[in-house]
Amino acid sequence: MENGITHDASHPVEPTPSTRDPELVSVDEYVRKFQNWRLGGESFGSPGGEEGLELRMQMPKSDFIGFSEILDVGDDEKFLKVLFNALTSLLIIQHMPIPIHEKVISTVLEGFNLARSSLPIPLHQSIAIVYNQKFLSFKHGYNGSRKVPDTMVQVDNATGTLEIKFLWEVGYAETYDDLVWDARMWLEGTDTVSVVMLVKMNEDPAYQNPTPRLTDDEFDNQEFPPSEEVSQEHFSLDEVHGPTCYKGLRWVGKITGSTEIWKRDPTSHLAICTFGRKNHLNADNTTYILFHLSDVMDVSFEENHHVRFDLGLFHRKLGAYIRELAVEQCGAALEAREGRANVLDRDFQPSPAAGFT
Repeated sequence: MENGITHDASHPVEPTPSTRDPELVSVDEYVRKFQNWRLGGESFGSPGGEEGLELRMQMPKSDFIGFSEILDVGDDEKFLKVLFNALTSLLIIQHMPIPIHEKVISTVLEGFNLARSSLPIPLHQSIAIVYNQKFLSFKHGYNGSRKVPDTMVQVDNATGTLEIKFLWEVGYAETYDDLVWDARMWLEGTDTVSVVMLVKMNEDPAYQNPTPRLTDDEFDNQEFPPSEEVSQEHFSLDEVHGPTCYKGLRWVGKITGSTEIWKRDPTSHLAICTFGRKNHLNADNTTYILFHLSDVMDVSFEENHHVRFDLGLFHRKLGAYIRELAVEQCGAALEAREGRANVLDRDFQPSPAAGFT
């Protein structure tokens, strides 16, 4: 993802037909897989993603409708992120996002709010910033899709109707290819979205609970405190971006990230990447101008301010964010071992994804 490189969007992407036999896979089977995933009985983690953080299933749109009606997936806040791409027949359900994911969103929000605050009051009041709102009104080949963006910016049009103009999507467990599909869905499946900001976070190596590798004696010799007493001060950082360890065990890997801006090509009307750079979130004292207010709303020349993002601030605080995540994951792992000791179940095996369940 080098600066100035655009991704090939010269041809529309054809829908991926469903290959399953309707006689072999029913809506009930999708429901069973979902329930097992939610209880930790099966793993549906995506390649390169965090095991257990998301469930991925191929299903036609008709089955997705039935699946949603049975479980009320789109309305249950416990599921949080539900993406159904009608063009590719892919359903993705994600657990609650981790702290680092939310800190990236906060950093981007600060930059946009700073630009908005400089506008005259009528223009300022015409902008609404919305979090985790389900969106259903996709068009073209994406009709029938469902998406909950991390954050979106809506602007009043001339008739007073709110139109979605700008979105940012942050991927941690989500793969880069999934993020690109997000951008395509918003830009090619709507008529109003003009800018999509993608932030891809990477953890190397991806987290797995280290305690299942320990025997009972090895675990006892570590002399961990009770799970509720684990704090950020317990964790050491090799570098500002990780990894972080405690008791000789790794609780978070090295965190890196990159940022891209996607827009709609004025001729083909397809999504193209207009700005991209590697390791964008890992350089100290850096402020980036990624677009202008005129990209998302009608403003005068004097009002067309830059939208600046202080990604250096995120980098400088990344160590604290990593320790915060380590506390969550270590605490959950210790709770699992404590639960094992309480029930005296000698066959208990903590899940590798225990930190996220």
